[in-house]
Amino acid sequence: YTFDRLTEHLGRLMEEIASGPAIWAGYSMGGRLALHAAASGAVQVRGLVLESASPGLDDPADRAARCESDEVWARQLDEDGITPFVNAWMRQPLFTSQDRLPSLVVDAERKRRCEADALAFAACLRGAGTGRQPSWWTALEELSVPALLLTGVLDEKFDGIADAMAQRWSGELARRARVKGAGHAVHLEKPEAWLAMVTPFLDTIAPQPEPADTADFTGDDEMDEDSELNEDRERGAGDGVD
Repeated sequence: YTFDRLTEHLGRLMEEIASGPAIWAGYSMGGRLALHAAASGAVQVRGLVLESASPGLDDPADRAARCESDEVWARQLDEDGITPFVNAWMRQPLFTSQDRLPSLVVDAERKRRCEADALAFAACLRGAGTGRQPSWWTALEELSVPALLLTGVLDEKFDGIADAMAQRWSGELARRARVKGAGHAVHLEKPEAWLAMVTPFLDTIAPQPEPADTADFTGDDEMDEDSELNEDRERGAGDGVD
């Protein structure tokens, strides 16, 4: 569970399911892994969607302190198991904005987290926590990959990090998207707004399909259905450990 090993495995998976360089989208830890893949050059990446992500910590002392903090969480997993860990994790100030969500949504999120493997969670904290992540701040200045940096306005910490990332990013390839009324987990708290921000960005960098031969259409119904589908894309999901 190191950044290099995780990136290697994800890269192999992408090769199996994609015909070329893919657009990597990640939330929190997933965003950090996606950025690692692009910045390290280990994987060819077409674009990035980074939700509440970070390029790491510049200061070695800060990295060491974060490793110590993550070790405390990992030991809790070792000693108490997954459920007490999840309950404590979700009570962090970082997730306070989720208190306004319907209880059904919060309960489903807690249930999903509690179904995770405690050993895997602990290994991720020890091997791929923010303290173990290389700092990619300087690399952003030469990263020629288009990116959407998405944050919730209520998450002041990562909102500020994303602003700083956008200023560092090579050229004008990084776009900022800020969602009002959302905190760290934008996809969970404001899924419709998440899609409204992400879909247009994907459309600008995804491979464009070949124009269809109009002789293949049997009528106007198919065109109308396509138009309705394009207007009704309103679902989102994701997760991470950060």
